[in-house]
Amino acid sequence: STSSSSTSSSTKSSKSFHFIVFSVISEMVKENILENYSNQIKYAQSIVDKEINIIQLKQEKQKLENKIKQIEENIANNKKDIQIIDDKLKIIEFYLNELLEKGIEPNSIEYIK
Repeated sequence: STSSSSTSSSTKSSKSFHFIVFSVISEMVKENILENYSNQIKYAQSIVDKEINIIQLKQEKQKLENKIKQIEENIANNKKDIQIIDDKLKIIEFYLNELLEKGIEPNSIEYIK
């Protein structure tokens, strides 16, 4: 009866050893799976961050393009204004020359009238 109890005891200890090994391996597998998921989530997050960055850069580019258009419109308007002023100066110059040819000095009373 002693030998059968020692066999049953060794079987129990063997089973418990196998259970411990199984538990450890199971934990390691779980940790490995969790680490893989964690890495996948980090990778997905980095892709999302890059996409957000790209969207922000596109928005920034659009704002800059709009500012450039506005500046170009301002330049075009300024050129028109300069042309108008230049035309008016030519007219003034023409009348001044007319007056000078008639002998009227620009500072004289006749010129001021």
